[in-house]
Order: sequence, then structure tokens, then C-alpha cells
Amino acid sequence: MVIQLVLSSFKANLKNSRFQLFLGRFDGRPVATALALSENETCGVYLVSTHPDYQGQGIGRDMTLAAMTAGRKMKCEKAVLQAKASGHGVYQKIGLQNCGEIVVFDISKYQLS
Repeated sequence: MVIQLVLSSFKANLKNSRFQLFLGRFDGRPVATALALSENETCGVYLVSTHPDYQGQGIGRDMTLAAMTAGRKMKCEKAVLQAKASGHGVYQKIGLQNCGEIVVFDISKYQLS
């Protein structure tokens, strides 16, 4: 039931002008993703990923810039994103600055139903 609600919500948001999902292709093959979500003049940049075989070619940078450009078109003044250590270099090269860190909780020891 919860999964259906999440999927239903996701599908509804795809039609929402505040929400844009990007698929990067290389020679016609899907190799990267990014998502832009506008909220209160801030663009959240999420799901930036590049297939390992295509990393190091600037695709992650291009996907991030596409999401940020979409945010600008949605009248956003700021962008926020979360990055793994492997993505820090990509974001620094395009001029983004680290403004803080988030706490990540290890849930592996919890019994989840």
C-alpha cells in the first residue's frame, strides 16, 4: 500500500511543472539521471548519477547543470544537493561550495517491517 502511494505520488509529480526528471544518453544509451524539484525559490537537485562505464567524461556535470538550469527557469534563486565524496569534485569544478554536512543514520541494525 505505501509503495503504491509513493508511486502514485511520483507519477503525479511528473506532470507537475516544479518537478523535472532528466535522462542522459550517450550514443543513444541511457547512462545518467538527474532530477530538479522547485520549492520556495530553491531548486533541489537529486538523483544525479552516471553509469560507472561513463564516469569521468563530464556527464555528471552536464546532468547537474541541466537540473540547475531547469531550476533557474522555474524562478529558483538557490540550488541544494547532497553529494557522496565521489561527487564533490564534480560540484566544486562547476563552482558550487560546500555549505554544510548532513547526518546520515545507519539503519542496518533496525528491524524494519
